[in-house]
Amino acid sequence: MRRTYHPVFDKFGVDLVLQGHSHNYQRSYPLGYNDVRPSEPIILDKEQFQYEDPDGTIFLIVGTGGESVKSLNKKSFLASTYEGYGCINVEIKGKFMNVEYYSDTNNTIDKFSITKNQQNSKSTDLNTETQRIDYKSPK
Repeated sequence: MRRTYHPVFDKFGVDLVLQGHSHNYQRSYPLGYNDVRPSEPIILDKEQFQYEDPDGTIFLIVGTGGESVKSLNKKSFLASTYEGYGCINVEIKGKFMNVEYYSDTNNTIDKFSITKNQQNSKSTDLNTETQRIDYKSPK
């Protein structure tokens, strides 16, 4: 799958890929495709929290709502990881995106933002109202 999709993400300037399945939380740095070693993507920016017109794609795995949580070995290309239950909140306003990951006890575990400023940016303005879903922990 890396060989198929990551080059397409690079070509079209995809900033964020949301995924599930793995039973943990993982957020990568902005990555470029490594055609020699696809399992070792190229870290294009070591910034932790605020990305402005990022080069590369941030991969976000949020598989923390399922039956069990799995441990993971932190790879060098991961900016943040968490082994516990939780969910994300994504807020998009024009060319600004804010993402926060909350634990099941409503603690903020990770947060980052992406801002698009380039005139020739491949991004699309979303002229929609902000939607919010509040997570309530089961009692």
